[in-house]
Amino acid sequence: MKLINKNGQTVSVGDTALTSSGEVVIITGWREPQHVASTGRVYVVSTDERKFHREYFPSVCSMQWVGGEK
Repeated sequence: MKLINKNGQTVSVGDTALTSSGEVVIITGWREPQHVASTGRVYVVSTDERKFHREYFPSVCSMQWVGGEK
């Protein structure tokens, strides 16, 4: 299973993404879905001086899982 962005490109640690609220974040990792009802998580850090660490559903960063079984 791999994580792709809205352009169909594979997501890598260090990539930047735009959240649904318009914040630019840097991808620091992810957790694949663990069961059928799960969407997994994407871990990020902000690009501004706050340097917050958060986790989002992949869809918040316009990403989705492909391949494998969910």
